[in-house]
Amino acid sequence: MGLSDCGLREMELEMHNFQSVLEKSTPRLMGSPVSDSNCYIPEDSSDFFYPPVEDENEAEVEDDVRSSDSGISSDAAASSNPGSPTAAASAGAVEIAPKKKATKYSIMARKAAAARAKALSKRRFVKKKSSRQLDQKNSDEKSAVYAKYPTLRAELEEGVDPTTSINYAVRMLCRLEMLRTEYYLRKTVAVSQSVSSLVTCFMAELDLCLQERNDEVLDQMAKVGFLIGWESLISSHGKELYMISDAWVAIKCLETFSFKLCERTDMEVVVEKNDETGYIIKVPVPAAQFSMLPESLQLGGLISVTSVLFTQGINEMQSLANMVGHAGVSIQRKINSTSFRSISEYYNRFTEVCGIGMSEVSVGSHPDEILRNLRVSVESENSASKNTCILLHAADAVRSLNGGRVTYCKSGKDRTAMSTTLEQARLLVQRKRHVLEEIESGGATEYGPLEEVKDVANTMREFGVRIHVAKKNVGRFKYSFNSLQRKLLPEIYRPPMSTIQDMVTSVTARDS
Repeated sequence: MGLSDCGLREMELEMHNFQSVLEKSTPRLMGSPVSDSNCYIPEDSSDFFYPPVEDENEAEVEDDVRSSDSGISSDAAASSNPGSPTAAASAGAVEIAPKKKATKYSIMARKAAAARAKALSKRRFVKKKSSRQLDQKNSDEKSAVYAKYPTLRAELEEGVDPTTSINYAVRMLCRLEMLRTEYYLRKTVAVSQSVSSLVTCFMAELDLCLQERNDEVLDQMAKVGFLIGWESLISSHGKELYMISDAWVAIKCLETFSFKLCERTDMEVVVEKNDETGYIIKVPVPAAQFSMLPESLQLGGLISVTSVLFTQGINEMQSLANMVGHAGVSIQRKINSTSFRSISEYYNRFTEVCGIGMSEVSVGSHPDEILRNLRVSVESENSASKNTCILLHAADAVRSLNGGRVTYCKSGKDRTAMSTTLEQARLLVQRKRHVLEEIESGGATEYGPLEEVKDVANTMREFGVRIHVAKKNVGRFKYSFNSLQRKLLPEIYRPPMSTIQDMVTSVTARDS
């Protein structure tokens, strides 16, 4: 989003540090005044309330009118004494220029002309100040501002005790409030995007269950909740590192949401806030299909949300981060390990309530075996290489638990296209276990399941819907990869040569 040089997670840690410092400080900012040179000066409304320009111009015109009125009164006084020289002069002036009837617009024009003439006269006779005087004035103004509003730097001056300095405490409090405002603004934007994806994924899963009359999955939603797995392909380097941080906070916030199914057809999806259960998303269900739901959901039961994120960069920037040992790689590992614990807890609840036999048909292997492979991939994650097997095992784990899947990258059209076509090809071949074994062993020597998956995926990448998504974004049936970038992608994520850009176009028209 570009609001700051850190993500939401880093902002949370910084706010926590500021809060801990303020809790340790002894001065009370809102207490009685303290006679200290570093004491905070309270604000005065007169310091920052200024009249608008129109009011100032109107005030100047009123001053001109008053001066003209005073001249008229002096003329009236002269007329009362006809023998005075002033009266004679005024009478002569009246005879030379007879008075015309003044209209409303002429009065306004005279007032405006008088105001402009007055401003020009003031500007003409103002004495220019020397550069030394201007520098002195600027320094005085800056010192006055610094005395009234302490600077927002968080560093301590030499010899200052952070627990007793009111000036330092005020700076920390101001910095905390500014950071908190930016944090909530940024979090609002990020969570709104993740909630829309959550609702779309849930409604697609619900629609499939109702069409196929899959009572077991509906019962799982009612008892265990809805599992949504996010696959991130953005790198842990540069600006994309902050995107990972934002996405991680927004995705974990989804667990404060829950779904409630309502028997209505004319209602839109609405979100309500409950102090006890968090946010409730009400989803309308037609009456004919509402009767198919479990009894607990028909009575208004809530469907909880378990949200997990598995991330692994695959582009050239991730190769750079792995070579230089960037700190973002450790954040990537932490996110994957935390998400594995969350999906393991969901699996434990799943086996206690629903059993383990119902999901073997949809995936082709035991969920316990899939989670075991995922655990090995997460624990053996190497910061010097791209561990794409984590993404493949995580996708199988979420699918084995009847969860929803969301895949994203920075732009949603290039790396996302490579991942979604690979997953579709794996599902089409339906020999995922053997494919994963060949991927982990470094590839196949002869035409086998892995080569078949590659061919199917490349066919989808060249002639499927994903190339049309790229066309709508960049105006060409090309993915935003050049030959060098394609070579740095993992082999199973490389697009066909006919779908990539030339080197010049990829640099001049780069959009991701």
